[in-house]
Amino acid sequence: MFLSAKTVANNVSAILTELHLAERGQAIVIARDAGPGRTAPATTGPLPPPRHHNDPA
Repeated sequence: MFLSAKTVANNVSAILTELHLAERGQAIVIARDAGPGRTAPATTGPLPPPRHHNDPA
């Protein structure tokens, strides 16, 4: 089986749209927080933009 880069990009984009996320990093955080085999909490809308390590709290 072969998946083209375009197919992968389209599927990632569809997942981000479904989850109301702006970037892959936000999806990674949700998946990490949910843990293996668990469902992530439902989002009530778009998440705030990610903070960078040097941003004030």
